[in-house]
Amino acid sequence: EAVQAKGVCILSDDGKGGRAAVRKRKETRRPGRQNEGMATKNASAKITPIDWKKLRHAQGPATRVPKQISDLASRNQDTLDLAFATLEETLHAPGKWFSASAPAVALLCDAIERGTANRHHAAWLLADVVAGQHLHAIEHPSKPTADAHRVHATLAERAAAMIAALAGDDPRVRSAVPMVLA
Repeated sequence: EAVQAKGVCILSDDGKGGRAAVRKRKETRRPGRQNEGMATKNASAKITPIDWKKLRHAQGPATRVPKQISDLASRNQDTLDLAFATLEETLHAPGKWFSASAPAVALLCDAIERGTANRHHAAWLLADVVAGQHLHAIEHPSKPTADAHRVHATLAERAAAMIAALAGDDPRVRSAVPMVLA
């Protein structure tokens, strides 16, 4: 089960060459160390921080992705709109995924599961990221990449939470979740 707390997620090897988020960890921020909140748990059970600067999205380093996902819960409409538009442009491209896409999927799933404010925005964004802009993918099928496999494996780990969201109280989330699961 993947959980995220203030941009933090622990990932572990799922035994199939992919990574799956497995538990919540309290975030500790140190001055000058912004956005190093995501970590991976290797076979020796040592927690190794993932450097978001090393993860890529459509426009380069993904250093701002955790903050932008957090901003999806903002009550300030300008902040919310900017975060949504930026993530929509960077986490995927028509039929393409990036190294930051799968960790972002875990964070988006968590936002939906936790019931954060504006979680329907996370749900609609998640639908587009998982599908790689589904209409393009349908019209121009291509061989799945390793990044695509990681995105789908991450979602598969969270499928039960997404199915539970179908019974949630927000009709906007319920309308997006079928697209996520498709």
